Amino acid sequence: MAIDPDDLRACLRAFRDECDSRWQPVSEPIDGDVVLLRSGRYASHCGIFVKDLVGGAVAHCERGCGVVVAPRRRLPALGYQHQSFYRWRD
Repeated sequence: MAIDPDDLRACLRAFRDECDSRWQPVSEPIDGDVVLLRSGRYASHCGIFVKDLVGGAVAHCERGCGVVVAPRRRLPALGYQHQSFYRWRD
């Protein structure tokens, strides 16, 4: 499904629909799990969980910067107060 990344409403709908049908929520993420990031009520950004020595990090794209890797503990300071983790259902 192609989604215009500038259409926030379409992105939010896609997050909701995909997570409900194909992804299993997990409480303890492992390498490669998807991380949905929220700064408000709805998920609006996603990344990939990367296990490391400081409790994990999230690789994600920031407009104007490209791919960045942020330690999990720093995500709230970057405006992402809530994170949820999902694993692809086999």
